[in-house]
Amino acid sequence: MEIIIPSTFGGEERDSKLFAFRVGQLARAIGIFGVRKIIIYRDYDQKLHDKNNARKIEKFLRYIECPPYLRKFLIPFDKELKEANVLPALQIPSHGYSEDFREGYVLKGGNPSFVFCGLKEPVEIPEKLEKGKRVTLKKTKNSYEISEAKGFWTFEIENINLNLKEILIQKKQENKIIIGTSRYGENYQDVKNKIEKISFEKAVVVFGSAWRGLYKIIKNCGVNENQINHFFDIIVNFVPNQNTKTVRTEEALTISLGILNTILKKGK
Repeated sequence: MEIIIPSTFGGEERDSKLFAFRVGQLARAIGIFGVRKIIIYRDYDQKLHDKNNARKIEKFLRYIECPPYLRKFLIPFDKELKEANVLPALQIPSHGYSEDFREGYVLKGGNPSFVFCGLKEPVEIPEKLEKGKRVTLKKTKNSYEISEAKGFWTFEIENINLNLKEILIQKKQENKIIIGTSRYGENYQDVKNKIEKISFEKAVVVFGSAWRGLYKIIKNCGVNENQINHFFDIIVNFVPNQNTKTVRTEEALTISLGILNTILKKGK
């Protein structure tokens, strides 16, 4: 599964700690429900400086996604990350919670190479690896080897300079099934049978912002009212009868993924 969020996410927050905390809530939901990729699309807004805001979202997501024991190698010092201490522990498999696999950093390239993976000593790998590269290791009888972890391991982050219309066209070309989220969509209980046919691996879930929903954002991309449904396979209201004026993106994401987790077809 992939999720797509706007570059304006959290842009109204004046407190940098609250901004970081909200990004952390996004990351926690991504980890809990095994999302493979999060994409940030351009929701043009000069007042909120959306492009700069997207860069900050990406920066905090890359920080929290990185295993804590590798951050000293992979995350350069950055004043904007001074609030990273409010980010919650992600506790996903790649953060050292797997008995069989570990993420590592190549300290010394060559053949053999030496990789730091959070243990007391670097491990020796009988392969020629590039110094400074991040790698995934599988535990063997005597040591570790380069391998790809099975199942959900971590997530990718993509911050692209495409508007919502452009990214949806791209995902259609990739044969993804696009699920829009909106208070004006169909009640998820009424379209459960349709959702059940969608595979977890092909699903792309699209979110708007708290003050500018999906319909308004895509209209701002030059899409007419009668064309909107052409860009989505289904538009769903996952919070029917909401009692608040708006639902924040991180709230909508957690609620929507929680419901989809029980409905979507999961690959074996």
